[in-house]
Amino acid sequence: MTLGSLLQVAAGYLFASQISKQNRVACRHEWVRRASFNAAYAYLHSTNLAPYSPQNRLTYTLDLDTTRLFFSLGGNTVGRTYSAVGQRSPVSPYTVATFKCTAPVGEHMSFFVLVDNLFNRRYEVLSGYVMPSTNAAGGIDLKF
Repeated sequence: MTLGSLLQVAAGYLFASQISKQNRVACRHEWVRRASFNAAYAYLHSTNLAPYSPQNRLTYTLDLDTTRLFFSLGGNTVGRTYSAVGQRSPVSPYTVATFKCTAPVGEHMSFFVLVDNLFNRRYEVLSGYVMPSTNAAGGIDLKF
């Protein structure tokens, strides 16, 4: 990293710290050997919110490891989001639930099935663009 790029990063950090403040809390609890609960909350207070930055965000997952299959049930609750600089009306808050099942095959490969928007909620991430209703995907994860 050059001195010039280091100064740019430092100047950007100082400028951003004057505009907004973000508080984030995360926790993980494993109440039995193969089951855990994860949660994270972020609150952004700013006089000039950046586009696509929600004021509040809560993410949570319940993970279950049955040795041969991994199950994950999670959700994402997003508060008001502005999708353009200077926009007066934010995109409405929303909550979306997701389910994922993963089956490992050896050390370097696994198959997965993912169902998004489990409860078929109508929501927008960008103003005017409705996200898909309940949808599913499947695939293969390869680790190199």
